[in-house]
Amino acid sequence: MTAAVDVLRALDGEGEDGQKQKQLHYAIFNGGKAGGSSRRHKHMQILARPRAEDGDLELLPDRGGPQMDLDLLPIVAFFARLDARMVGGMGNVEEGGRAVYEVVEKQWRMARDALRASNNQSIVQDDDAVLTQEEEEEVPHNVMITRDWVITIPRRAATIEGKLKGHVVGCQGVLGSVWCAKEEQLEAWKEVGMRAVLRELGIPGKVEYC
Repeated sequence: MTAAVDVLRALDGEGEDGQKQKQLHYAIFNGGKAGGSSRRHKHMQILARPRAEDGDLELLPDRGGPQMDLDLLPIVAFFARLDARMVGGMGNVEEGGRAVYEVVEKQWRMARDALRASNNQSIVQDDDAVLTQEEEEEVPHNVMITRDWVITIPRRAATIEGKLKGHVVGCQGVLGSVWCAKEEQLEAWKEVGMRAVLRELGIPGKVEYC
């Protein structure tokens, strides 16, 4: 997490002229096969955030100004604003990494409980317990981190049946940046509908601000 914060600071911090960077970035982690992970080893990816001024469709949390468009997300997710000291370039990078990890860990536990509840499993409040490898693997999820916010999304599947079968959807796809290798995939998304796809990939519900 510290490495991700360090890279985001380097990419999104002020330039040599003291001006803020126009192109911002995000870090993503796809946890587990059902979360859209493409590799067996754990890894994070850093990518450019889509910008409206470039003609791109922005990620859901970046749309609509302060009110955002997260209410359009028809599935359970956990969203938090980040203090500038964590990622935005202020303060110690190690402290920022630890602070972001604490936010993500809290959201992960909420995602775990949401998945257990959706499967009619008992929920045990053990927020102070150390996460085991087995626990981490049983909770497929997505995490996206920017200098402004972090969101964690519990997942039930990486793809859906029908025309989109085999089209693995990662974190960025859930948040509105759909990657398609073929024109047929794009047409299938349009036909099925974004909200219908997301309800299959995640837990039907709404975003919780924490």
